[in-house]
Formats: sequence, structure tokens, C-alpha cells
Amino acid sequence: MSRSVHAGRLAIAAGVYRIAWGIWFGGGLALGAIAAPAVFARAREWAATAGLDSTEVARHLAGYAVGEAFGRFNWVGLACGVVMLLAVAHEFYHDRGARLTRGLQLLLTVLPFALGLYLTLALFPRMLALRAAGAWGEFDRLHRDYVGWSQLQLLMLLGAGVFACFRRVSPRS
Repeated sequence: MSRSVHAGRLAIAAGVYRIAWGIWFGGGLALGAIAAPAVFARAREWAATAGLDSTEVARHLAGYAVGEAFGRFNWVGLACGVVMLLAVAHEFYHDRGARLTRGLQLLLTVLPFALGLYLTLALFPRMLALRAAGAWGEFDRLHRDYVGWSQLQLLMLLGAGVFACFRRVSPRS
């Protein structure tokens, strides 16, 4: 394979990685830091103007809406993670001149993906079951855990994205 074709394929893999990263990181940030707080705030305001218990309305109405969004976005995040893992694995395998940086990029991708698996397949379903059972005390505890783990995941993704943007695509083979 010619050097330019090889470099082009590595550049495509790097671009695919960055696009998937942007969807995952940007979507998680938009949903968790912008949309969810806004939905809860508006639900409380609406309940207060209607003379209802704003805490209960926010918990039920906003909680169900935001919970549905997070439940769906968890799967988007996992899909982006798979794309990112495939892209960086391609780079790792085909860019023999930069194994150390590709290995670090792989690690920076595996960590938030593994956390995403835990959030999507273990913690979130447990939260849904507790909400359905009305076990609000335990739900609130797990919700705090979910928020904390999600914030850690976003920080890890930020690290992966910064690293991906500043490493160079090496045409060496």
C-alpha cells in the first residue's frame, strides 16, 4: 500500500473517531448540563403556578421525561463508543510507528466505554426498577451515583477528545 493511501486511511479513522466523540461528548454535555436542569426547573415553575407540589411534579413529570432521554442517549453513547474503539483499533494496528500514542488513545477510549456499559446495563435499569416500585430513597441514592459516574465519564471523554485532537496522524508503517 502506498504511503499516501496508508496516511489517508489513518486520517479517515482519526476523523471518524472525532465525529463519534463529538456526538457522545457533546450530546452528554447538552443533555446532562443543559436540558435536564432546564426541564426540572420548568416543571417546578409550572407546578408552583398551578398550586401543586413542585418537588413531586418535578420528580414524576420531569424525571420521567429526562429519564427517557438519558435511557435512549445511553445507547447512543455506547454506539459512539464502539465506533471510537473500532477507529482507534484500526489506527493502533496500522500505525506501527505510533503504537504508544495509539495505545494510550485506546485506553482513553476503553475507560469511558466500560463506564458507559455499567451505566447503561446495570445502574440505569436498577434506577428504573426502583422508580417503578416507588422506592424513592434508594432511587435518589442511585441517582446521585449515576450523576457522579456520568460526570466522571464526561471528564474521561474530554481527556480522550483533547488527546485525539492534539496527536498527529503518523504516515509511518
